[in-house]
Amino acid sequence: MELRNKDVLVSEDLKANPFENDLLHREQYANVLTSILNNYKKGFVLAINNEWGTGKTTFVKMWMGYLKQKTYETIYFNAWENDFQDDVIIAILSELKKIKGDSGILFAKVLEKILPILKSTGVELFKHAMGKITGEKAVEVIAEGLGEYSVASLQKELDDFENKRATIKEFKEVLTEYVKSVDNDNPIVFIIDELDRCRPNYAVEVLEKMKHLFSVEGVVFVLSIDKIQLGHAIRGVYGSEHIDSNEYLRRFIDLEFSLPKPDVKDYTLFLTTHFGLYDYYSSKERQELREFQNDMEALIFILDLIQVSCSPTLRQLEKILGLFSVVVKSLKFNQYANPMCIIYLILLKIRNEDGYYEKLVSRRLSLQDILDKTIELFHPIHDEQKHGYFVWFQAEMVFFYWKYLTEIDKSVVLYEGNVNDESFSIKVDGKADNEYSTLKGSIQGLLSNYHARRRVNLMSYLIPHIELTKVVN
Repeated sequence: MELRNKDVLVSEDLKANPFENDLLHREQYANVLTSILNNYKKGFVLAINNEWGTGKTTFVKMWMGYLKQKTYETIYFNAWENDFQDDVIIAILSELKKIKGDSGILFAKVLEKILPILKSTGVELFKHAMGKITGEKAVEVIAEGLGEYSVASLQKELDDFENKRATIKEFKEVLTEYVKSVDNDNPIVFIIDELDRCRPNYAVEVLEKMKHLFSVEGVVFVLSIDKIQLGHAIRGVYGSEHIDSNEYLRRFIDLEFSLPKPDVKDYTLFLTTHFGLYDYYSSKERQELREFQNDMEALIFILDLIQVSCSPTLRQLEKILGLFSVVVKSLKFNQYANPMCIIYLILLKIRNEDGYYEKLVSRRLSLQDILDKTIELFHPIHDEQKHGYFVWFQAEMVFFYWKYLTEIDKSVVLYEGNVNDESFSIKVDGKADNEYSTLKGSIQGLLSNYHARRRVNLMSYLIPHIELTKVVN
């Protein structure tokens, strides 16, 4: 069993369905995007914009397989894996070299035309100075920027710049010819993935070079991005939080598409199997122990609850279940810990909103704080069976936090009176007496049976495991 889920397998067999292992039912979106390609064959730039961890990479790889079946020439460029290469042009050219249909002669022409462009023109300082100011002070600023440049050297640089511009035009003409060498009515689809994870300078350079050098007729660029993260990179490169990154990106993107939020129940079930949790809870040996009998249902319940209330990304779900599998398997065979509480503690750690998790770990919360947080995140629950699971989960969280507190402060009490007293010190939501009674009864049952069962103290025993075990993004 691996801690991190592998990428979904996409078959290279052109006769196989590339979406065969798709658990998010996204083939319909491949159909939509392919129809757009068919209508704009001359080329454009499409951005697939979703936040990190929503399955963009898996989708574009499946879509690639789908496009290949329809005779599209496709290129996949992982920008993050290539940002060790300082020269973006070389990295992109190495991918373009892979397209079919050319004997190599045309590509040699492409290389011949790109060589002068790879050389520095030396006028960047001049361009920067011109961009800083206009009007009467322009001459002063330009003189300051040019420093020791003579009029003759400046003229030479300007001539070189004009030559470079002409060379870029020639390069794009040859590149267009090279693209047309693919004997196909469809455009080449060039997918650029993981751009928002690159070094900021590299990410911006990829965009610039894509637009100014490689944007030619017959090529559709697909950018798989998180615009928010990419916007941070853009503002970082230009050294100002006032840069309008959306306006900047409009220069490069013609069409934007976001994958709709999927129903992730199937994906969650897949992860429970992948991490061995279904086998762990469903084994005959554990099913013979009464405490384990409903735990698989309880696990699915809390995961459903989190999906509805907290909208985690697919990557966050993977992280939660990966960490959960490590923690729960650290228990001895017959030790029991409520899976709902473990999942909840991991969720609190990952989110750590307002430092809540840190306060919990350091025992700075009250019993009422513990209860109120569960209601804040997950209430209301209308299904009677699910509500039963929810009260069970609440009771265990309150009870074990009380046990956690009494390790250092014996004055902390769960009740105002004794265990059978009707005066219960924790309030529910003040609306339903039966909900109060059910929660009280569950806590009383835990208090009465705690030492007679194989339960571990969730807070004292498992928090150190959760603290030490990390799943890296």
